[in-house]
Amino acid sequence: WLFYVWFPFLINAMRGFHKWKLLASAFLLVTCVGILRYSFTDISSEPAWHNFISYFPLMHLPQFVFGIALAILFLRSRQNPLLNQVICHLGLVGVVLVMTYKPDNEWLSNPAITCLPFTAFIYGAADWPCNFAKSSVGKALRTLGEASYSLYILHIPVLLWWQRADIVTTQLSPWAGFCFYLSL
Repeated sequence: WLFYVWFPFLINAMRGFHKWKLLASAFLLVTCVGILRYSFTDISSEPAWHNFISYFPLMHLPQFVFGIALAILFLRSRQNPLLNQVICHLGLVGVVLVMTYKPDNEWLSNPAITCLPFTAFIYGAADWPCNFAKSSVGKALRTLGEASYSLYILHIPVLLWWQRADIVTTQLSPWAGFCFYLSL
């Protein structure tokens, strides 16, 4: 919620920047914070979710700023549908490669690495000639995105309730435990 409060201020601050300088500056910020986060992460000693700096909201602000810079670039540029399709496909290949090799290569978790293919995919898909966002697939993906965001927002309270209810749920069948989990 913190980023949504800052959004109007960030938009006003970014308004005067040239679109390419803004995107490059935002990427540099993502890279610097990604390196900082990676340097403070000791993967061998404790699970990644114990690492405070990985989840501290201000460490994700550069990615939010980068997203705003990408939107500004998209809105201020003339779109070429063929080029956008190529960018989208290259981005999709990059996303698949990152996700495929990430379990064996922890450095692929760095936001400076992951933002490139995701940026290409989002930028390219934003202006498909077939109007992807208005298609039934686009509507289904939007619904899925809203549902996943809802789960993201609620996952910590649900986890805490689940841990408290663990005594009850261990004596339930898996199906009943799943239903109980959904009821939370």
